[in-house]
Amino acid sequence: MRHPPTEPELLVAHPMPLLANGLAAVLGPAAAVAADCDAAALLARSAPEVLVTDMPLATAVLTQARPQPGRSFQPWRCVVVSTQAGSWAVHQAMQQGVLAMVQASCSVVELQRAVTAARAGQHFLCAASAALLAEGAVDEPLTRRETEVLHLLCAGLDNKSIALRLTMALGTVKTHVKAILEKLDVSSRTQAVAAAHRRGLALQGEAGGCPLTAVATPAWRSAPPANGGAEGGQLARAFGA
Repeated sequence: MRHPPTEPELLVAHPMPLLANGLAAVLGPAAAVAADCDAAALLARSAPEVLVTDMPLATAVLTQARPQPGRSFQPWRCVVVSTQAGSWAVHQAMQQGVLAMVQASCSVVELQRAVTAARAGQHFLCAASAALLAEGAVDEPLTRRETEVLHLLCAGLDNKSIALRLTMALGTVKTHVKAILEKLDVSSRTQAVAAAHRRGLALQGEAGGCPLTAVATPAWRSAPPANGGAEGGQLARAFGA
């Protein structure tokens, strides 16, 4: 009598086949490579203990996952393996509900620690991701309006164009630009743009750098871990978990 195949404990779904197979090999026999790197195909199956994937697919899974009638709902615990540098990518991953994030250049030990943390419902960042997040931090966070102005500065717009785009007075734009320079600890618009790119604050949206729409909120958010360790506690405070 044949039994239906059991779901793997660790599922690797990454659009780079070589990277996906390498990750599965490192993670051992408990890991399997998904046949399709598609959110709909993944959501049609039961959630594994941990999904190891990239940021776009993790975002799609976390925002689309919903309880199905007659089926127990198992939250998706995602570990993102990123090939994209920038503090914004790390920040966005945590906001989306990703539990752990490592860079493709991380060590095997860091990858294993990320998976172990995600299995326990805890947060983890590899050293490189943590450094990116710290680099993007400012002593005083930019307001939403200041962030929008900064995105348009990075797109090459002057103050008048920004005022028209955001429907605000020219004097208000100048006030925002002054505040941005102070918060980024720079003295010119050119330096502000360079700092934004270095810290991962320069997002590319529609029309070559216009502010992106608000990040979608996942259909579920796992409760903060009871004991997330040093990494979990810091991330919980940083991202309001």
